[in-house]
Amino acid sequence: MASLDGWMDTLRTRLPGADDNVINLELRNTIREFCTQSGAFLKRVELALKQDKNEYNLNPQPEGNVLWVHQIYSAKGFEYVLVDDERLARVGMNRAYCPSPGMIRISPTPDADADKKDGLVVWVGMVPNFNVSNLTVPDEFEMAWFDHILDGALFRMHSQHKRPWTNPLSAQYHAKRFRNGMAQARDVTRRRFSNAESSFLFPPWG
Repeated sequence: MASLDGWMDTLRTRLPGADDNVINLELRNTIREFCTQSGAFLKRVELALKQDKNEYNLNPQPEGNVLWVHQIYSAKGFEYVLVDDERLARVGMNRAYCPSPGMIRISPTPDADADKKDGLVVWVGMVPNFNVSNLTVPDEFEMAWFDHILDGALFRMHSQHKRPWTNPLSAQYHAKRFRNGMAQARDVTRRRFSNAESSFLFPPWG
């Protein structure tokens, strides 16, 4: 996991006179939006099945909360079809539906031998916990998306009203770059789970 230090150091040089607390807040808000829109904060969650229980809550996780569900499969490799209509989840074998963020409902309902069987593996997209002082993000964010997240923070800072660093033209420029970066990250994440049976992503804008 990567700290926010690299972004903070760069933002200090780009925003002379700006308070560290203000920069840090806007950087965190940027990361929240980036994770929410792209689903790129990936985590592999292992889930034990229980008899007669077909609904499972994946939240909370140590890093934060699950917002996106990208893929579900059994530990033996049988993939569940993710559907966006609960009625479809009742048709056929190995189907799953997400009634709310971080919640999955699977079909068929585990039987009496569920405790003896291998559980599920769920690939999810996280929104990190922003109440911690030492917030960290996946290393990939720093390696692949550093500049785009930087753009998002600069957009937010330059958009602030009547501050020494206020710059509407620069804000517009960085906003466009940030939105393009989120779209790219979302596309990369989709392609990781791009087979026909795992094309649904929660939340609805997926």
